[in-house]
Parts: sequence; structure tokens; C-alpha cells
Amino acid sequence: MTRATRRWFARSVLAALLLVHLGAFWAYGLYQQQFAFLAAWREGQDAFRHGQLEDAAARLREFADGYRRAIQPLLLRSDYPEESQAWAALGQVEQRRGQLRPAADAYARAGALGSAAAWRERQELLWQLGDARALQQQGEQRLARGGGETLPAYQDLAAAAWCRGDAASAVRYWETALQQLPAWLRQQGRPARAADGGLTDEAMNLHLLAGTAAWLAGDVARGRHHCALLAAAQDPEARADGLCRAAAARAAGNTAAVAGILATTPLAGAAQAALAAALTAATISPSGR
Repeated sequence: MTRATRRWFARSVLAALLLVHLGAFWAYGLYQQQFAFLAAWREGQDAFRHGQLEDAAARLREFADGYRRAIQPLLLRSDYPEESQAWAALGQVEQRRGQLRPAADAYARAGALGSAAAWRERQELLWQLGDARALQQQGEQRLARGGGETLPAYQDLAAAAWCRGDAASAVRYWETALQQLPAWLRQQGRPARAADGGLTDEAMNLHLLAGTAAWLAGDVARGRHHCALLAAAQDPEARADGLCRAAAARAAGNTAAVAGILATTPLAGAAQAALAAALTAATISPSGR
């Protein structure tokens, strides 16, 4: 090996070592930056556990907003939550604070990142807000994605129709969701029937919503159909058709029975709460006007 070759080789080794050291310093610096930024997540979680909701919201929003910048050009830490978790956690805190619109927006960010649970939470909030437009948009977006989002998309669209005052359209969307339910259950790796061979909880809930809304829309035949299927499938010792029975009583003009049934009927979710409220209010126009 000539002197020039040895000199070139030494310089190459020195340059490689320098690059390795510079890379190590860079990686260490990035690691430390990500560690420091992770404090916002930990402090937000800790504040939430201690009931300090305003501080929790501020720290979690800081973390969620800065998440993508913090992990660029690559994430070196293994203890970071997913970005969807960050937005979902912020939604939970905002919801607990009673800030429903910011909570719905945070859940939308989490849902767009793949969290099905966040979409469900957002749907509940939009029911409470009566935001037909946002529910319609969410349903259309999820319907376009297809797959496992088709069933909940029709539930979004039913909620949007109900919030517009169009009970008849809400019934049709819930019936479409019932048609989609077997395929959705297969996608979830679940049997099409309950363990006892009866209707699944999802099917019973959809029959309850469709039947009650049909009664309120003045569609007696549809109301009786869905409510009869639910009544036949329910546990006689834990009846689930309270809203259906109250709607039938209302249609018969028996307001005292409506109040008595609702007083002993547990409600699960914003949809059932909305139907219960309608049973004690003015009748919804079947045409949606």
C-alpha cells in the first residue's frame, strides 16, 4: 500500500468516525428532545387523574398539536403513545370539562387516525349538540371508506336525520344498519347470533331505535314490527323494550303510561336519550318538516 493510499484510508476512517460521532450526538439530542416533549403527555395524564382538568387539557393539547413535529424525522422512543391516543385523551378531558365542541373536534382527529372508539364518542357528543350537519358529514365520510365503517356510518346518518326532525328517514337508516349488521359482525370476528341463539345486543338496540322512531313518525306498522321482534328476543326478567312500549302508549294517547314506563326504563346512549325526550315532547312530523 502506497503512502498516498494509506493517507487516503486514514482520512476516510477519520471522516467515518466523525460522521458516526456526529450521528450519535444528533440522535442523542433528538432522543432528549423527545423525552422532554413527552413530559407534556405525562403531566396532562397526571393532571387528569387529579381532577385538574384545565391543566390537563392545556398539556394534552400541547402534546397532540406538537406530536408530528416531535417525532420528525423519526421516533426514537418506545414509550410514546400513538397520535390517535393523544387526540382521544384530549377529547376525553374536554368532554369531562363540558367543552363538547372541542371534545368532538379532538375525537374527530383521533377517528381520522384510525380510532373507531373516537368516532363512537364523537357521535354521542354530536347527538347531544344536535349537530345534524356534522353527523351527516361524518356518516358520509365513513360510508365512503366502507369496510367496518359502513354500519356505524348508517347510524351517523340516522342520527343526522333525527336531529333534523326527520324521524321517517332516521327509521330507514336504522333499518339499513340492521341489514348491514351480519356483515359487520363477521368483520369483527363475531357470530351473527347471540350465545343463546337470539339477537345480538346491537340488533336489539337497532330494533329499539327503529321501532320507537317509527311510532313517533306515525308509522304504526313499522313500529309494531320492530318492537315485536325486540319483545320476542328480550330477557323477560330484564326487559329492553321500554322505549317501544312508551311509544305505543303515546300513540294510544295514554300519557300517564308513557311517564310510568320511562320512569323505570334505563337509557343507554344519546340516541335512546333523544328518543325518550321526544316521547315527552311534541310529536315529530313524519315528513321531517
